[in-house]
Amino acid sequence: MQDPIIVRKRMGDRIRFLRERKGWSQHRLAQETGLGVRYTGSLERGEAAISIDSMKKLCDGLEMPMSELVQGVDDLSPAKAIQVTTTRKAQ
Repeated sequence: MQDPIIVRKRMGDRIRFLRERKGWSQHRLAQETGLGVRYTGSLERGEAAISIDSMKKLCDGLEMPMSELVQGVDDLSPAKAIQVTTTRKAQ
């Protein structure tokens, strides 16, 4: 079973990747999804757990199915997940 903290960090990395792929700021993501800027930032940092309702809003705003949002979130080994979050903090 995956550690919930690692899963939140992976989901945050995924949300940030998808937002940046669109060339959007966190403010723009908040506007497009109806979610708060602080909340989307805390999701990207892995500090907040995401609800199904918020996932739906993110998917609608990003114009993608939920399956694309969660794609690869649970595919990394624990060591790789730590590497991803450590690399992100170093940037």
